[in-house]
Order: sequence, then structure tokens, then C-alpha cells
Amino acid sequence: MNKILTAALLVVSACSSHVQAGTEAQICIQAPRTAPDGRFEVSKNGTVKDLKTDLTWMRCLVGMKWDGTSCINDPLLQTWQPALQTVKNINTNTKHYLYQFGGVTEWRLPNIKELQSIHESSCYQPAINEYAFPNIGKDIYSNASTVWSSTPAHWSKDLFVFGIGDGSVGRRDGSSAWAEYSMLLVANQ
Repeated sequence: MNKILTAALLVVSACSSHVQAGTEAQICIQAPRTAPDGRFEVSKNGTVKDLKTDLTWMRCLVGMKWDGTSCINDPLLQTWQPALQTVKNINTNTKHYLYQFGGVTEWRLPNIKELQSIHESSCYQPAINEYAFPNIGKDIYSNASTVWSSTPAHWSKDLFVFGIGDGSVGRRDGSSAWAEYSMLLVANQ
């Protein structure tokens, strides 16, 4: 119990000083990693294979560009229905810049369990593996750090979202005009 309490205090302390200092470095506690580097097989084409789940991910959020080493530019923020249309366009529009990105022909929004599977619980800002997903989700207060999932909340018209910056799971109204979030796409290959 004391170890858990000490670890929690370290995270809170580190996060508080990080937010006050305004730096952009990922904060990690000294604990076993839940999504270590060795779990991911990165490719120069902008994709990463999760060896634990056998899923292939885009390394950048939709709207960002893969420059060969990192994600650059700003992500595209959209409400739910336009996000679904964007994914459809990526898969069908031969002129879309992400059409057959990384050799993948069928990109999709991940479900909430798939998003939670890449959560690095030992780190914060972002709370995902930076080796696999470089330069995304650093600003936890930005809508760009929240990504849509394909999972509906069965008791309402809400959908589940995942906070890349802090690993949080929340629900958002998919029909709301103010609910604009990012997309991190996945494929079953």
C-alpha cells in the first residue's frame, strides 16, 4: 500500500511541476512499462505494428504528416460523423494523401479497448509510447490529445474517447458540434 501511495504522489508531484514549468517532455515514473519499446515494430513508412495485439497503427494522428522520423503539423479535429467520412475517404479516395498509407488498404477507428491497449500507464503527457507514436498527445488540455473510438456508449448517444495525453477514457456526444477530436487509425494487418 505504501509503495502505491508513494508512486501516486510521485506522479502527482511530477505532473504538477511539469505543468508549472511548461515543458513538453514526457513524464514517467520508475515502474515497469505497460507498453515498452520492444512491444512495437516501427516502420519508416509511418506505421507501427503492436506485437502484442497484432494491430498496425498509423504513428501520427490524421492531419499530421510523417516526415520519416516524427509526426509534424497539427492534427485534423472533427466531430463524429465527419470523422467517419474522413476514414471512408482515406480508404476509397485514391487522391487522399493517406490512401493506402504504409501499404494498408483498410484503416479504421479503433475501439476503446484497442486504444486502451496502447496506454503506457507509467507515463504522462503523453500516456502512450513515444517511440511508437512520436510527437502526439503532449498537450493534455487540447482537443487534439483526445481521439475518437468506434465504441458507442450503449446507454446514450455518446461515444467513448481516449485521452492520449493522460490515458483517460471518457464519453462524448457524437452529435454535438463542439465535440471535435483527433483520429488515430488502426488496421488488422
